[in-house]
Amino acid sequence: MPRENEGATWLRQGYGQEEWFAEARRKAHARARDPQRRAKIAASRRGRPRPPGVLQAMQSGRLGKPLSEEHRHKLSETHRRRGTRPPKAGRPRSAAEGRLVRTLPPAEAARRTGRTVGAVYGRRHALGLSGARKR
Repeated sequence: MPRENEGATWLRQGYGQEEWFAEARRKAHARARDPQRRAKIAASRRGRPRPPGVLQAMQSGRLGKPLSEEHRHKLSETHRRRGTRPPKAGRPRSAAEGRLVRTLPPAEAARRTGRTVGAVYGRRHALGLSGARKR
């Protein structure tokens, strides 16, 4: 006989309507919110790695949600300290590239640096140089 059937569902629904069941549920909720009990459970789990399924559920639950301003600031500081850059930022600009952008015409600077003319104009604009295209 299957564990879940129409009769079992009917019995569970009936139990849920009775007063003793409602009282048991209230006690369970109060016990679950007890600070001492929660501290004891947290202490037993502290230092133990989470199972892979839990990590995956946490990751999928956070996916697509914006990070707080404080968290973004911490990430930025960590990346600055490590010297890492996001992939979309492109390769870092060198001092030699900066000299070429400042001294050569934009088309020549783009050819020598391997960047686009638009990127050279953008850099010149950021540096406040004349000849930078206005947006």
